Amino acid sequence: MSSLQRAFGEESIRTGVVAKNYSEAISAAGELLVLAGSAKDEYIGAMVKVVDELGPYIVLIEGFALAHAKPDDGVIENGLALVSLESPVDFGSGKMVSIVFALASIDHDSHIDTLGELAELLAD
Repeated sequence: MSSLQRAFGEESIRTGVVAKNYSEAISAAGELLVLAGSAKDEYIGAMVKVVDELGPYIVLIEGFALAHAKPDDGVIENGLALVSLESPVDFGSGKMVSIVFALASIDHDSHIDTLGELAELLAD
């Protein structure tokens, strides 16, 4: 089983999510990580804070964001969640997003492994 398969929990995908801004969009994805037992509640705020402080660099391609924070911000185990938004949300600088992945990684290596597999999947 790949690290990507292990990262997704049983209830890790939600569609038609209503969000007014990037904070709500990231929070919706983060809530799935918390429900799956991959992260603590404070991890959600840490992911939002990353965008607050560093801008929309988590928007990897048009329409797609990968929210994350540091492992010591509340990660319990590797996890990945996905929300599809009902309407695109501006993540800053006009970068509109309709799909938000939230990634929880216990360390740098698992973060890189999961990102690599996710990139391959999206390229297909």
